[in-house]
Amino acid sequence: MFMEDKEGFNESERKLIALAKKSFLPLWTHPNVFRDQDKRGCSVSDGKEIVDLLVIFGDYIILFSDKDCKFPEAEDISIIWRRWVNRSITGSIKQLMGAERWLKNYPERVFKDKACSEPVSFKITEKTKIIRIAVCHSNADICSKYRSGIPFIGFDTSINPPTSKPFWLGKMGEEGKYVHIFDEFSFEAILDKLDTIDDFTKYLEYKENIINKGIQIRADSELDLLANFFKNFNEKTQEHLYTIKKNQVNVPSKEWQSLYNDYGYVQGKKLDDQYNMIDTIINKFSHCIRNKSLVDSSPEGLNNSELALRALAGECRLSRRCMSQVIVDYWHQKRFDYTRRMPSEVFQKIHFVFTSPSIKKDESFEEYQGRRIEALMRICLIERYTHQDNKPVIGLATNPPFDKQGCEDLIYIPVDLQNNDPEMWNLAKQYVNEYEENEDYKKRKLQRFSSYEFPFFPKKIGRNDPCPCGSGKKYKKCCGVN
Repeated sequence: MFMEDKEGFNESERKLIALAKKSFLPLWTHPNVFRDQDKRGCSVSDGKEIVDLLVIFGDYIILFSDKDCKFPEAEDISIIWRRWVNRSITGSIKQLMGAERWLKNYPERVFKDKACSEPVSFKITEKTKIIRIAVCHSNADICSKYRSGIPFIGFDTSINPPTSKPFWLGKMGEEGKYVHIFDEFSFEAILDKLDTIDDFTKYLEYKENIINKGIQIRADSELDLLANFFKNFNEKTQEHLYTIKKNQVNVPSKEWQSLYNDYGYVQGKKLDDQYNMIDTIINKFSHCIRNKSLVDSSPEGLNNSELALRALAGECRLSRRCMSQVIVDYWHQKRFDYTRRMPSEVFQKIHFVFTSPSIKKDESFEEYQGRRIEALMRICLIERYTHQDNKPVIGLATNPPFDKQGCEDLIYIPVDLQNNDPEMWNLAKQYVNEYEENEDYKKRKLQRFSSYEFPFFPKKIGRNDPCPCGSGKKYKKCCGVN
């Protein structure tokens, strides 16, 4: 179920909600969530807001509190800081802790509207991870004045009490319930750089785990800390991480500015911008579902486009780039009657199948779409039968790039198809047997390509050399086009 659009009660909340919807999509974003005040069982209720923004994604629940409190006027810096902390940060932490208690104790009494007529659907289990975020408006001019030109609040977990040093913060929250504190600028930048909900939650969880292990962190700003995370990569675990030395993370000053001079990071972001077709597909389907304008052409039993959309949107930025690269490469080769199947090793959570068949001469669009969805269904069922693991199969079909009628199909095949739909499972087995006897299927080729999140580019590379991005193409036909 999708909620009606709400814009927040003030300018800062409206900006917070807009940023969250852009990154997380309205699929999971619930602004201004209320609790039922009525304890007498009456039909009319006057709800009380419990949190400014609630985001629900898989096993994650993210709570946001937004406080726009100006620094008070006073000559004593300690007085300015203490008063602002009490109004802004302490108030946000109190709201977040109260919201968490309510969600855990009364999950059936959480609503999208003040009248408490639309409940928020969610479950809290042993796997549920709650992330708490306070967005505080720090007034950059005041910070710059007292921090030698640095417009952000500093971060140092060794500070105790955590708010005792003006314009620095230590470990915030209650025991075992860490609260991430962002000013409006760092929050916007972090959402811009971690612009999928998977990347966003992974980073915050990593940071929280490091802090809870007792590792001390010191950085001039949250942005410097994020830059340090991006610039360090563990080849063995294939994960980003902080630079940890002697149980400490001491981030160099201006680390954030240096990130924009990091060649691998810059090239990686260029590739993200170049291969973003999956984002376009996600946004298009999200809009259609929310506006109830989606025409589901999937065969019976495979008609849950919303689940397919959620699975696609749950992929990280690198996975989305890989999917988009496959589609663009498919189109460049102009082999429109072929299908691309990508194994699960490429993606974290799904198997991905793509096809974009050409329209036959004298074929109506309705006939073409029926043929296309049937072909997509076949290959998705084959993928499900040949890969019996815990990842669903997502099938995407589009028109050829030169066709002006923009139309896409999404198919979702669940993990437990064999038990829940034996008839469809037998059909999948039949398709596998038919394809194994097909001569063209026997001649299929496995093409391998590598894609690095932040590719390393040598200083000198020939135009005819393989492109370092891992596409398998020559440099002059890939990243060296321009």
